[in-house]
Amino acid sequence: MNGVTTAIVAFCFVGLAMPGLVKNRAQYYIGLAAALAIIFLDGFAHLIDKGALAALLYMACAVLQMIALIAFVLCAGGISFSQFRSEMTESIEVLRRGETQKEVIIPLPEEIRRKVDEAALKAERAKMANPPADKPAAATPPAEDKSGSLPLA
Repeated sequence: MNGVTTAIVAFCFVGLAMPGLVKNRAQYYIGLAAALAIIFLDGFAHLIDKGALAALLYMACAVLQMIALIAFVLCAGGISFSQFRSEMTESIEVLRRGETQKEVIIPLPEEIRRKVDEAALKAERAKMANPPADKPAAATPPAEDKSGSLPLA
């Protein structure tokens, strides 16, 4: 667990050093608050060291680590929680269906999917508007030069 906390705190410092990396400040601050809470609860759990309360604090640290990781992924990716939730729901649904349909681990965002569908529709319409012409007539071979010299072209 300490390694995960170390990575979370390292991202906090990287976000401060390179502010262009952080695209959503609110999510960054949520992750920072979760990291601070992890450090506090871990220190408090070391005071107790045994028993059910220590186990509860350990579990609380694990949940806060998950919250911090998700918040930092969202803040670096620049997506909202609702977009993340819908993408995860679609991914789980595709994985749950099995191999009966095309497997998509990370689905395309809705706006990109629309652009792809529109491009495919335009290509199909262009194909229908301009049907391919019949095969061109076979080209006649060039007449042989009887002079005995080799053609250069």
